[in-house]
Amino acid sequence: MATLTRKSRTSEEEALLANTLRIATLAADKKASEIKAYDVCGLTLIADTFIICTVHSTPQLKAVYNAVKD
Repeated sequence: MATLTRKSRTSEEEALLANTLRIATLAADKKASEIKAYDVCGLTLIADTFIICTVHSTPQLKAVYNAVKD
């Protein structure tokens, strides 16, 4: 019988998860929709996560960008 074991997270992984959730929340606060976060650690050198969302206008895009940038 197989046993499922859960890998414990390191403090660096916890910080990455918290930061990803913070950024997704900021995008949601600016009414972004279809927010998706992808863990790409070890797959690329330029990022650990990608957060993709949908906006419906240029002003909304600027608002999401400015909220996340700050």
